[in-house]
Amino acid sequence: MIPQLKEWQRASGTWTCAFVDKFSPDLDNYVLPARAMGMDLPTFASFVVNKFKPDTVYYNNVLAFGWKSQAKMREYKNFINNIFRKQNFVI
Repeated sequence: MIPQLKEWQRASGTWTCAFVDKFSPDLDNYVLPARAMGMDLPTFASFVVNKFKPDTVYYNNVLAFGWKSQAKMREYKNFINNIFRKQNFVI
């Protein structure tokens, strides 16, 4: 299965996305984009902050980003989904 990020709007109004189709004890869903890009989490977080300019960054055992603009969030979501497909990143 090639993962695909799904989007939703939080109660706060910010937009986010994540891989939510499968959860299992051996699968850390929030690290999949970093793994697909061959980056450790700090490097990946810096990359996302610099390239996609999220309005919020959250880390507490889960790395999450939020955007006030759905369009800006979709730039990130589409970029990562494209990486998953190009890499044939199967989980």
